[in-house]
Amino acid sequence: VNLQGIRVNDLQKQISELHMLRDQLQRELANANASLGEQSDKMKANIIIQSREIQQCREKEAEWASESKSMNDAMQRLTEEMEGLAIQLRAAQDEAACLRGKLTDSTRQTNKLRDQLDHQTQRMERMQKEVDQITSQVDSSTIPSHVAAESALQNKYKA
Repeated sequence: VNLQGIRVNDLQKQISELHMLRDQLQRELANANASLGEQSDKMKANIIIQSREIQQCREKEAEWASESKSMNDAMQRLTEEMEGLAIQLRAAQDEAACLRGKLTDSTRQTNKLRDQLDHQTQRMERMQKEVDQITSQVDSSTIPSHVAAESALQNKYKA
């Protein structure tokens, strides 16, 4: 009986220790659950914050993409305009070269005409001097001076 009593006491002591261990484990489990709950709440808050940041980044990226496309379109338009202006410039340069050539030709012709006019003017001045000399030499009473001068000139230039 005594042995059984010791054994019952041992079992009761073990049961008591197991209850204490169970209670301690329940407290640790409750603390762990509370700690995990706090960590979970913090992680959820961080996830929400990061989600917002990611959304803002996506929005900014979309804005930048839109701006980039607009800038690329503007660059394309400007490039096309520049190419058009370059074509117009080359055409204007070609036309200017053509006009310079025409101006040079016109200047040569003008100079040639001026030289011819100077030559004709000098010739006419010589002829006028000759007419004046002939007119002064002809007797105005027998032949009118202009007829005599004309006759003298005709004779001179026939020869």
